[in-house]
Amino acid sequence: MPKDSLGIANLTTNAITKVARVKSFKFPEEGTGFVAYLTEKPDTAKKATKPAEKKDSDMDFADDEPAGKGKTEEGTDLIVKNLLTGVDKTYKYVTDYSFSKDGKQLVFACSGSKKDKTAPQGVFLLNTEKGTLKTLIKGKGSFKNFAFDEESEHLAFVGERDPEKQEIKNYNVYYNSLSLDTAQTIVDYDMPGLPAKWSVNGDGRVSFSKDGKKLFFGISPVKKAKDTTIVDFEVAKVDVWNYKDDYLQPMQLKNADRDSKKSYLSVIDVLVAILK
Repeated sequence: MPKDSLGIANLTTNAITKVARVKSFKFPEEGTGFVAYLTEKPDTAKKATKPAEKKDSDMDFADDEPAGKGKTEEGTDLIVKNLLTGVDKTYKYVTDYSFSKDGKQLVFACSGSKKDKTAPQGVFLLNTEKGTLKTLIKGKGSFKNFAFDEESEHLAFVGERDPEKQEIKNYNVYYNSLSLDTAQTIVDYDMPGLPAKWSVNGDGRVSFSKDGKKLFFGISPVKKAKDTTIVDFEVAKVDVWNYKDDYLQPMQLKNADRDSKKSYLSVIDVLVAILK
């Protein structure tokens, strides 16, 4: 199927610029003059092929992992467009990005590329006014859920730098005052105050309080790693449903991925965390 396109209308000249194959786009809440959009991967498919039919042994079960889970997704091109000058700037292999409220800062994460050893990896902060780029974290990892405070002076996000093949990822909460050059870890899996066998949830939303003194993030129980000593064909897969369950079995299967990402809201005093 065709991918979404982005249309940019010039209200003075009534000219419309169309951009094909756009995955997402963002612009500042209050700032003006910039828009950023993430493109889809290039379409390399020559012809559509009929998907293989599932066998009974391939049917989805509630304990199945979503396809591709655990693998780092390679990013795509992020285009930052200055709407006043019409100048575009492209950043490669971007996986996630976000503007500050006033639009003066744009943070984004780069995954790197297996085919290009020189490709950028880490978290970068772009000053849209000056055009300068600062490296907050350098190296391989998965970073997302970026959040600026109300004054656009502080930044927080979650991330992990575990080996790609590691099944259970240990996410941390990172913090950066925009006056500093690098981001620091303020919450990790063994931080005092976290419940036993709980850790930062990589899918939990990150946000600052109105005054910027408190940081909210999600935590959840640490998942158990699968037993890899037993081969798949020796494990029976069954779904057990009880009439007292809140949802019918098909709905449980449909919501399995969403439920696996559930998190519980937590808060930390930013100043105390920094001083520690």
